Amino acid sequence: MPNNDDPYAFDQETHPELTPEEDKAQRGGDPDNPTEPEVTPDKPDPDRVQKVTAWLHDKRHPSRQDGLWPYLLIRAYPGDTGVRQPPVSYFWESPDIRVYQGDVQDPSSATPVLHPTPGIPHSVFVHVWNLGRLPALGVAVRAWWANPSFSFDASSPEPPHYIGGTRVNLGDRTSADCHQLVRIEGLWTPVVENGGHECLLAVATHVMDPYGGGFVASTDRHVGQRNVTLAAPQLDLTPLLNRLGAALTVGSDLLLLHGGAHVAPILLAHKVVAGRDVVLPRVRDVVTPIPGHTNVGHLGTVTRTLGGHAVIPGLASVHALRTPASLTTFDRSLLLGGRVSVQPRTISPALAVVQALKVHDLTAGSIARAVSTSSGDGNLLRFQEVRDGVVVGGYSVIVQG
Repeated sequence: MPNNDDPYAFDQETHPELTPEEDKAQRGGDPDNPTEPEVTPDKPDPDRVQKVTAWLHDKRHPSRQDGLWPYLLIRAYPGDTGVRQPPVSYFWESPDIRVYQGDVQDPSSATPVLHPTPGIPHSVFVHVWNLGRLPALGVAVRAWWANPSFSFDASSPEPPHYIGGTRVNLGDRTSADCHQLVRIEGLWTPVVENGGHECLLAVATHVMDPYGGGFVASTDRHVGQRNVTLAAPQLDLTPLLNRLGAALTVGSDLLLLHGGAHVAPILLAHKVVAGRDVVLPRVRDVVTPIPGHTNVGHLGTVTRTLGGHAVIPGLASVHALRTPASLTTFDRSLLLGGRVSVQPRTISPALAVVQALKVHDLTAGSIARAVSTSSGDGNLLRFQEVRDGVVVGGYSVIVQG
């Protein structure tokens, strides 16, 4: 019965008292029965252990591109997927850095230019990609201009000049917005002294996929570099070539190559040719074919000797290649085995062109006529700096006849 004096009292059910046997039957027995036999595990099978160990060792981490993180890219060439090992051969012709004359907000309403006009403001756009499996929110995209040079490392004569930057959100690689053409805030005005032949650099970086610092587009997919100019027939290239000669570092060789059909993707990317196929040049014998490179020909090499620098014709340069596929490693005993003219100590791309092509002036039209019987939409000339057998930089000129 409840206690009426206790407000918290309540009725309690009464249970019958159970014997130990009845309690055990209702509650169940001891789950850890000490009377059950002890089980001894089987001894490991050595063959099976070896197979499992080998399988585990063979499992590799997914590549950066297939992992669950962003994978940023500014392309070095059409079809680039960001692989930078080994370094990209021609990394200074990025199709993802585009220039428009004037203050352009919508790139679809204007045509990009490959030879900006000095003294006039231009808009710079960068095409940036995310090929990873995770969206990249708040990607920082920045751009710089620099005086004509082959590379922009610590040994460069002067650092690049900042133009501006912006931020963009990119989806993962399965979404339509995994790549965007973004406008760099701020305008760029090419300086008159270089005749509009400046180099352009762009960087894309994200907190989950940062770039490595510097401007080494050959090994860092976060960096884009555009050292390309389109030269009309009457344009004198002497100032540009002299500028490149001054930028060439001590101990380097200078290769002059003809890009052949490689001119097509450059012209198409920058809409120089629209609505039709690119008309390729018909080259002369001065462009020496290189085994294994159907679209590249050799025009000559400038190399250092004890007495100065020698200009080696294209045919002798090809014969001296140890590995034609690399285009960079020479047997100098063969390279200098013939009669060569040793020049003063300063390497001059202008002098190399004059001697290799036997032209009287350095207008784009004269050069185009020297290397081709029909220029088509342009001859792609690549001035390539090689140091210790490695391509460290280059500058490309498309000459029209």
